[in-house]
Amino acid sequence: MNRHLFVWLFRHLCLNGHHQCHVHLHSHQLTQIPLDTRLWVFRQNRNHILHCLLSENWSRRYCHQDTRMLWKHKGLQKYMEDLSKEYQTLDHCLQHISVSEGDRRSLNQRHAELAPLAVIYKEIQEAEQAIEELESMCKSLNKQDEKQLQELALEERQTILQKINMLYSELLQSLVPKEKYDKNDVILEVTSGRTTGGDICQQFTREIFDMYQNYSSYKHWKFELLNYTPADYG
Repeated sequence: MNRHLFVWLFRHLCLNGHHQCHVHLHSHQLTQIPLDTRLWVFRQNRNHILHCLLSENWSRRYCHQDTRMLWKHKGLQKYMEDLSKEYQTLDHCLQHISVSEGDRRSLNQRHAELAPLAVIYKEIQEAEQAIEELESMCKSLNKQDEKQLQELALEERQTILQKINMLYSELLQSLVPKEKYDKNDVILEVTSGRTTGGDICQQFTREIFDMYQNYSSYKHWKFELLNYTPADYG
């Protein structure tokens, strides 16, 4: 994930983050609260947590670091905990609470949106737990005859760390909201000025065209040339 995506993600997460709401609910209290109120509580609390992402002198320099540093930020950790709780609440509501057809449709849609995040979040937690167990085992393996077992444990630890970093990136990518035009095709027109610019303008237009074409190739996008009219210098 590139630096600009990190910055955009932080800006989006901090949107509407000026309201504070601290709520602690027990399972027996959950069913006593209206469904729409429960979801509102989770989202309001989430907004406050997201606001905290930038409330502690969070600098853009962190966007140059790896995903592990970003994941370890307590604001993002709390945000994912809230999303996980919201997912569990939705799951409980859909299975055990009678709701109208319209509400069920909305809940199913939100449940489907959160499901991939919940799965990745659980995988990260399980992988981090495995890392802790391996590190604890390695500390207890000090004898010379256990050296081979320690090497195997370290190799497995490295494999899990690589998996965790992939999960971090996948999770952060999944946090970026989907736009309705994400999968649409784009028609791009690049043309030089007809009355001004001269040779330099034509050369620059050609460079711009090549830039878009090369970027499309780099991103493995389909690039189809609909019409091309060459000029003297571009």
